[in-house]
Amino acid sequence: MVFDTQVRKIYHARLMPARFLIDTFDFVRNTRTHHGKIAFEECMLLKDYLSDSQGKLGYRICGALD
Repeated sequence: MVFDTQVRKIYHARLMPARFLIDTFDFVRNTRTHHGKIAFEECMLLKDYLSDSQGKLGYRICGALD
């Protein structure tokens, strides 16, 4: 947990690291593709639901118009 001060104790969620930012219009218009792998240890929200945080998650994002 992250608090702004010891006195007020206002909680702030940790920011997720930005790995890849997508310009959605450019991505779709030019039918771009992005793929990669993310370690399960880096998936803070998903990690709580996993029995084991070893390994990686593979993904592929494809932009297209129909």
